[in-house]
Amino acid sequence: MNTRGKSKIGISTPNELTNESFYAFYNLRKHLGSGGYGMVWACEEKRRPGKMNAVKIISEAKCKRKTYCPTRDCEVPDEVALWMPLSHPLILSLNDVFYESFSRHWYLVTDYDPEAHDLFHFVDVNGPLNSRDSAHIISQIIEAAYYLTQQGVDHRDIKDENILYNPRTKQIKLIDFGSASILTTDSYRTYQGTDVYLPPEYYQFKCYDPFPACVWSIGCLAYVLFNGDCPFETKKDVQEFTTLRWKVDKTSLNKQGVKFVEMCLEADPNRRLELGSLIHHPWLKMYS
Repeated sequence: MNTRGKSKIGISTPNELTNESFYAFYNLRKHLGSGGYGMVWACEEKRRPGKMNAVKIISEAKCKRKTYCPTRDCEVPDEVALWMPLSHPLILSLNDVFYESFSRHWYLVTDYDPEAHDLFHFVDVNGPLNSRDSAHIISQIIEAAYYLTQQGVDHRDIKDENILYNPRTKQIKLIDFGSASILTTDSYRTYQGTDVYLPPEYYQFKCYDPFPACVWSIGCLAYVLFNGDCPFETKKDVQEFTTLRWKVDKTSLNKQGVKFVEMCLEADPNRRLELGSLIHHPWLKMYS
């Protein structure tokens, strides 16, 4: 039984490395990174030598949130259930998923661009980006976020580390749906994602709404692109936030870009820019 591809998941048993095993289709080639989520490797397809992919390897123990999938007759991580149906040029494609029960790990196979860097690393090495490149990145993130709302998905962890950036093409890919959830009109009572990217209302009221939170995270990202670092070092900084402090001389920055960041990072969620209006901001229109 062939269980590869967008509609099914390959599963191998402890005593049998079947043709449904990740290792029956791919060879690991190069370690690309590690984190709390697991490891990422470049992998080569056995059937098409030279065709490279990336694979995210996650321990079963890390997959706390699962959804029953009737077409597969098994529970899969929410990350898989929410990510696999997505299809957008600004979102990294999830192409194959395997669960190796002998090692109790999930293998999530994606597209691979050897020229792409995670945006955190790129900014760390190269410093803040200019206004045009920053605006282009933010415009793409807004487009990806808006697409996700149409699909009923909330990424919930938009940040530089979860964005791949190709400096030659200037294109981004949003990655890592480990914190994603089904989009809801209700307030979130628990947080998923990264604490210093959460909006201050969570720390003040122990709840926050999806759309204002998404705008807040986009504001944090824009700040990183202008300043080279996150606006908040600790969750206490977010909790006590009143006025945004710039780490560079903001008079040297694009004035409309500064206004964009400050209107996204508005402490009062009711006064924050709305997600649907972000793309029409003068700073982004300037370079569109």
